[in-house]
Amino acid sequence: MTGRICLVSAFKLAGISGKDAILKTTSIGIATRSPSKHFSTDDKQKKQPFINKVYLAGLLATQHDFSKAKARRIVDSVFDAISDELLQGGKVKISGFGSFSVKTLKSTEIYNPQLGHKALVPERKAPKFKPAAGLKNATNQLSMSDSNKKKI
Repeated sequence: MTGRICLVSAFKLAGISGKDAILKTTSIGIATRSPSKHFSTDDKQKKQPFINKVYLAGLLATQHDFSKAKARRIVDSVFDAISDELLQGGKVKISGFGSFSVKTLKSTEIYNPQLGHKALVPERKAPKFKPAAGLKNATNQLSMSDSNKKKI
């Protein structure tokens, strides 16, 4: 694996054309979604405050007229590819979205006040996500527009 994952390729493998893909790229290269088009009629999905793999698979299935099982396999294959690359110590870059990598955290000494002694936390690895500049800027613009609404 090269370390670069492209969601457009995943959609092409699934037989989804660019205009029908859930993720659409805006003029500044940010992957966005239009809530009015993608929410299903299921009340449980409308109230959900976050998107998980099951929800994402439901969106794919609803939008592209194929089974939820096939959509779940597509979503699982994308996340499996990302996970596999990270487990091998690689880096995954998704254009317009961000990059995933593995960061090595140094060993550190901690103090447990309940037990009254120090302990050594060994060196370990942790996944890291760095958003793309366009996504970061759009998120900041979104949060600034929300704060402006509260002031009015």
